[in-house]
Amino acid sequence: MYNWISSDYHFFHNNIIKYTKRPFKNVNDMNETIIRNHNEVVKPNDTVNFLGDFGFFASRNRAFRGEGQPYNPEDILARMNGVQWNFVKGNHDTVGNKMKVKTESIILTQNQARIQLIHDPTYAKIEYDLILCGHVHNNWKLRELRYCGQTRLIINCSCDVWNFYPVRLDELLSIFHKWKKQREALKHWQIPSIITEMNKDYE
Repeated sequence: MYNWISSDYHFFHNNIIKYTKRPFKNVNDMNETIIRNHNEVVKPNDTVNFLGDFGFFASRNRAFRGEGQPYNPEDILARMNGVQWNFVKGNHDTVGNKMKVKTESIILTQNQARIQLIHDPTYAKIEYDLILCGHVHNNWKLRELRYCGQTRLIINCSCDVWNFYPVRLDELLSIFHKWKKQREALKHWQIPSIITEMNKDYE
């Protein structure tokens, strides 16, 4: 049983295709590809931590704007693997969008590392060893948070930078440990190579 992380599926949000240059012909192509990719790697007994902006609802007479369509999140979830879904509230996860998420963050402890799961990296806290976020789509993959002489790693889990697949928590922890080892060997103003390498396609 694995623990998966993802964010920003934006089901039924046609305009996100042009906003973030997603490689889909239309919103149906996007929806079906994301569902297929998800089920390809996530098994029925796995856990999914979803970091916000699951889908977009709009009434039929407003769907023409591209900012959503009539849909029920439960219908989509019924098609997707995962025995347990833990949702963090995204900026679009409102009652109007049919997502009634109240949790602003989730804290995990894995291999003695304290991990903050949030939607918007603006709310990352230096007190955690690793921050996992969404919201920023394809703007970057890794960032450092610096405050009062401390440095932490933020990993963007938006599906846009993971080829529209969720990513396993242990893979993210592997990235974290590589970064930590590099960071400890560098001066504070130097940039670890893993950040440069993983951001090269997004900056």
